Amino acid sequence: MPKILQSRQSIKLNKMIKTAKIKNVKDVSEPYGKFKTLYHNIEMDNGDKINIGKVKEQQVGWELTYKIVGDLGQQEYTKAKSVQPEGGFTPSKAGSGNFNKDTDRKITELACLKAAASISAAYIGQGHKVTPEDVISLKNTFSQDILREDKPVEKPIEPSTPVKTVSKSGWEEDTNNMPF
Repeated sequence: MPKILQSRQSIKLNKMIKTAKIKNVKDVSEPYGKFKTLYHNIEMDNGDKINIGKVKEQQVGWELTYKIVGDLGQQEYTKAKSVQPEGGFTPSKAGSGNFNKDTDRKITELACLKAAASISAAYIGQGHKVTPEDVISLKNTFSQDILREDKPVEKPIEPSTPVKTVSKSGWEEDTNNMPF
């Protein structure tokens, strides 16, 4: 393999996420910036020499998960970034999944309205008459079923034979395929 490709490959390998124990803490800077970050020159037990900013002063023997972000060989200590923030993972207060019950109810009702409208549109496409009240009634049926607190144990659905009738036009209609 040509030398230039080997060096590019080794650079890519060194930009992976790594976990190693601190072997030696060479230097620690004065607190810097809004979060009082301490920049450490650290020798890791895997042979990496990194420069990393942390809020807490790092100690020999601690395990650290980091990613090399600087160019290797440019400085004695290569710039690295901590992969996980100090103190562990803290979920965002404004992130997704932090809904209250009222928001959950609204989302459920909107999804049920969309489903009821889609089913009604298909039913209309078959030549049936559907009123807005029918759509709202179907939406309410879906919502009540989903939001019901005391949900019964589900039984397996038994296949049923649709009820066929003959309409005025002479075509057979399945009268059991819609809830209204």
